[in-house]
Amino acid sequence: MVVRGEVYAWDGTKATGSALYESGPRTISYHNTAFRREKFPAAISATPGAQYVLFASIDKDYEQRTNGYELAWASEDDSAYAKGTFVYQNNAGDEGQRTTSAWQVYGIDLAIKAVLTH
Repeated sequence: MVVRGEVYAWDGTKATGSALYESGPRTISYHNTAFRREKFPAAISATPGAQYVLFASIDKDYEQRTNGYELAWASEDDSAYAKGTFVYQNNAGDEGQRTTSAWQVYGIDLAIKAVLTH
């Protein structure tokens, strides 16, 4: 599948504004179900106290998909990281919905590593 790592500001229910970061397209293809690490090195200016949503997306490359996609994420209950939660939007490739429609909240935390520096 072709994915892009992205970062947006978050208003509590949906992404807001323009992308603060978008990686180039990356093709990911594995032939087994083992978990893999994917890195999306981003440098953005963040505002202390502001909320952000970090995600991997197939939206901009949606028409290139073949044979459907299935993903699995390493997850924990929502208490693993008290300042965030897993949100999701299945918009069938309509990236405009990111900032106009509420995302679903799943009540879990995903395995993610974000390195913040100042």
